[in-house]
Amino acid sequence: MDGFAFLVAVGSFVLALVALKVFIGDMSNIAGLLRILSFVGLGFCLFGIGWLFQRFVRGAAPVRAQQTE
Repeated sequence: MDGFAFLVAVGSFVLALVALKVFIGDMSNIAGLLRILSFVGLGFCLFGIGWLFQRFVRGAAPVRAQQTE
């Protein structure tokens, strides 16, 4: 595993911890419509992070591999 793959793995783990903290800790303190809106907002944020990862990080990986040859 090279340094880039290690950073991606660590970043994914930290993102999972933060999402779990939000679901378990922060969502327990709010109720009703605000909780629903918070879930939707968190979902959009996670969707956006996934889209950015595919667009910029995975899209750059083949270019990095070609440059080392």
